[in-house]
Amino acid sequence: MEHYDCIMEQEALRKGNCRRHIMGEAVPGKDEHKCRGVKLYRACLAPFLKKDCAPGALGEFDASVRQFGCIVE
Repeated sequence: MEHYDCIMEQEALRKGNCRRHIMGEAVPGKDEHKCRGVKLYRACLAPFLKKDCAPGALGEFDASVRQFGCIVE
C-alpha cells in the first residue's frame, strides 16, 4: 500500500465531499448493497488522487475496491 497515506489524506480533507456517495450501514447481513455509490465515490475522488498523490495512487485505490468485492470501472 505505497499510496495509502496520500489516499487517506485526500479522504480526510473531505475534498469534494466524496464520502456522501458511500455513506451507509456496514453491518453483517446488511451489506448486500455494499458497492452502492462506489463508482460515484471513485469519480469524485479520482481528480484529487491524480492531482495530489503520486502516479499509481488511483490504481492502488481501484485495486483496494476490487479486493473489497466491488467493480470500479
